[in-house]
Amino acid sequence: MKLILASSSPRRRELIETLGVDYDFISPHFIERKPLGFESPMEYVIRMSLLKSLSVTSIVDNDVLIIGSDTVVVHESNILLKPVDSDDASRMLESLRNKSHEVYTGICLLSLGSKKVITDFETTIVNMRDFSSEEISKYIESGEYVDKAGSYAIQSDEFHPVNNISGCYPSVVGLPVCKIARYLDKFNIKIQIEQLNEFKKCTNCELI
Repeated sequence: MKLILASSSPRRRELIETLGVDYDFISPHFIERKPLGFESPMEYVIRMSLLKSLSVTSIVDNDVLIIGSDTVVVHESNILLKPVDSDDASRMLESLRNKSHEVYTGICLLSLGSKKVITDFETTIVNMRDFSSEEISKYIESGEYVDKAGSYAIQSDEFHPVNNISGCYPSVVGLPVCKIARYLDKFNIKIQIEQLNEFKKCTNCELI
């Protein structure tokens, strides 16, 4: 069974490649929605992941497995999505500086052929370093904040915003491949781990 990653994110494509499986990607065809008033972070990321998977069902064959995923940052009970502009990004980074927050990433594995749907989520605690306002300004100028929940990339070579994490590193990047790998066996898809560097940054990763 071939995998279809319902994502336009280069980061998620890089992460799925670490599992050594045959896959293709399709950008999801839906408008991202804000959380509903009653939704918890985990409910929201699971709903978005499901909608992303469902949005590509009309243009794929029945014999594929679709994977959708969505990520949010939660700080002091506030759900931080992607920034709307540079000012919004600056405010987010200022609020996260030298503090801890949670990153929630939802996943949805959907098989039309077997009519099977699996949804789940991963939570990682992230501790940010005490970066300066000047560093924030420089990062904003680089444009790297665009399209990133919480306005930062944990893997940024220049900014290095994070001190340490507790949980799944790839999940903070955008896709909890450790958890996905466990579910792929339910669809008779065998993985072949090709790169371990990302997983070594996790705490208690079951793949290493």
